[in-house]
Amino acid sequence: MATASAVEIARAVRAGRVRAVEVVAGALERIERADPVLCAFLEVWREEALRQAAAVDDRV
Repeated sequence: MATASAVEIARAVRAGRVRAVEVVAGALERIERADPVLCAFLEVWREEALRQAAAVDDRV
């Protein structure tokens, strides 16, 4: 899902093809790998992002 648009990801989550937690975990992994070189993030709120993704999964 790394190259999918936000709309495509939302559709996939609603359709049950992927869980929001999986999408967020993947994004967080990419941030961890790339940010030491890019220095693009001042803060990454990992736990909050995963908590919100779990809440989305609970609603779907």
